[in-house]
Amino acid sequence: MVSRRYLTTDYVDTAIPPATGELWIADTEIKGFGLRLWSSQSGGHKAYAIRTTSSTGSNIRKTYRIWDSWIVSFEVRNGRPIPTLGTLINDARRWAKDKIVQLKDPNRRQRLDKQHRRNSKKIRGVRFGDAATRLLSNMRSRDLSERYVDQLEKLFFKHIPLKLQNAPLGQVPAKAVAKALAAKEVPSYNAMALRSFVSQIFLKASHSHAPFIAFPDKLSEELWPEWERVRDVKYPELRELKPRDYRKIFQLLEKHQRWHQALAIRLYFKFRIPLQTLFTGRWAQIIDAQWYPYGPDERKHWTAYAEKLDEEAIALLDRVNALVKADFGSSIYFFPSPENRSRHITTVQRVWREVLERAGLRYYPLGEFARSYREPNRPTHYRWVLEYYGPTFAKMENVAELSKSWNVRKNSSISSNNYR
Repeated sequence: MVSRRYLTTDYVDTAIPPATGELWIADTEIKGFGLRLWSSQSGGHKAYAIRTTSSTGSNIRKTYRIWDSWIVSFEVRNGRPIPTLGTLINDARRWAKDKIVQLKDPNRRQRLDKQHRRNSKKIRGVRFGDAATRLLSNMRSRDLSERYVDQLEKLFFKHIPLKLQNAPLGQVPAKAVAKALAAKEVPSYNAMALRSFVSQIFLKASHSHAPFIAFPDKLSEELWPEWERVRDVKYPELRELKPRDYRKIFQLLEKHQRWHQALAIRLYFKFRIPLQTLFTGRWAQIIDAQWYPYGPDERKHWTAYAEKLDEEAIALLDRVNALVKADFGSSIYFFPSPENRSRHITTVQRVWREVLERAGLRYYPLGEFARSYREPNRPTHYRWVLEYYGPTFAKMENVAELSKSWNVRKNSSISSNNYR
C-alpha cells in the first residue's frame, strides 16, 4: 500500500506499522524518499528508505541506517538517549538527496573531487594579505559596523609582518602568527580581536581547502605558550596556586551574604566573556542550555557566539534564579541591583577583596586571577564551529526560528524552564 504526505517528526514517531504486510509513505518533499512500515514475526518496524532508479534504469532500494548518522553517534558518545526516528528526518532527507544524486549521476563525486582539488590548490596560493582584504570586503558587503571593520583592517596590516602578509595561505605558519599576536606592542584586546579575524580567514578558506579548518586550533596551541613567555608575566606567582586554593575561594563565594556580587564572580570563573557583559546577562538569552550573551540588537550574527552551560553552570544559575525570586520576585537580569531590580550590578570589587582576605591570599585583580584559573584560549563553545558548520547542526538549522525564540523570551517572566 502506498500513500503520500509531507513527513514530520511527530508523524514519523507516531506512525504505527500495519498488522500485516508493508506500507510505503512517500515524502512529498523529496521524490523517491519515504517512510517504510512493515510487520514481521518479531513485530512492527519502520525505517526511512529510498526507492528510485539508477542511471542505467535499474530499480534501487536502500534503507537509512540510524547507526550511520553522525547525530546518533554524537548523542551516544555523550551518554544521551538514542534520538527517535522522527527527530532524524532532516538528516535522513540529506542522506536521501546524496544517495539519489549519486545513483542518477555516479560520476558526480569524481567531478566534484577534481574541482575541489583545483580550488584547494588555488586557495593555498592566495596571499595572506589578499585573503584578509577579501574577508574585509565581505564584511562590508554584509553591512557590519564600518568602525569595526576598519579597526580589523588597521590591526591586520599594522601588526601582521609584511613577510607573512605576502606569504601564500598554504605557507603561513601558525607559530609565526602567534608570535606577531603576542608581541608586547599589540594591546591585549586588539590581539584577541586580531586572532579571531585571522582564524576567520582560514575558516572561510577551509571551504575550498579542508585542512585549513584546523588552523584556529593550531594557532591557539602556539599562541598561549608564546603569550605566557612574552606577555603574561605581570603576576607570575598566580601560576603557583593549587586547586585547593580555588576550591576555598569558590566555597567562600558560594556562602557569601552578598550573593549578587559573589555569584557573579563565581560565574566569571566559568565564562570567557568581559565581566561587564556578565553583569548585563539576562535570563531570556539562555536557550537550550546555551547562553547567548549578545542579542540580535547588540551584535551582527549574534547566534555565532554562545557559552555552553555545563552541569556546574546550570546549578549555579538555578541558585541565582531562586535567589532573584526570593529577593526581588522577578528581574530580567541574572544579577539585579539590590537598590533597583530594573538595573544590574556594576561592580564586585568589595566582595572580591573580602573573599581574598578570608582565604588568606594577597589581593590580585579579578581578571588576572580568573585567567590564571582557566585556560584562556578555549571558549566553552567555539564560535568558529558554529560559523563553519552552522546549518549542519540540527538545532541551528533555522537561525530565524532561534532569533524569534529570543525575541519571544526576552519579555517573558523568569522561570527555570527558560534555560534548562
